[in-house]
Amino acid sequence: MKVSLGLGLRELSLSFRHAYHLKTKLSIGVWVVEGRAVTCLFNDHDFAVACDTSANTARYGLVIISGPSPSIYKHPPVVALGIVPNRFRTVRLGVVGGRDHLVGVVGNTFALRARHPIIIKGVSI
Repeated sequence: MKVSLGLGLRELSLSFRHAYHLKTKLSIGVWVVEGRAVTCLFNDHDFAVACDTSANTARYGLVIISGPSPSIYKHPPVVALGIVPNRFRTVRLGVVGGRDHLVGVVGNTFALRARHPIIIKGVSI
């Protein structure tokens, strides 16, 4: 199934009535919202959104990486926020031009703040 956000979130049949809120260790919350075979994650600080199929989210989790444009800031603050299924304990995130970070999962969430783009490298049990 192909999911597109091109025309708006309404077409994903998202049910905000059943959404739930999780707090990350950075004190930035995420809203988890499910729709028709899709799950979306909303950053409650800057309203960034990421969506994937519900099947993929249940298997691997979901992450939002957001921050201001690098054309405006030399080293923009970048934030990665995500959710993972119960079996995962850590997430490996890479910071471009820097080292990898092994980030612990707390309450099914993980978070990292950096001054360079962040890359998801994997999860571990």
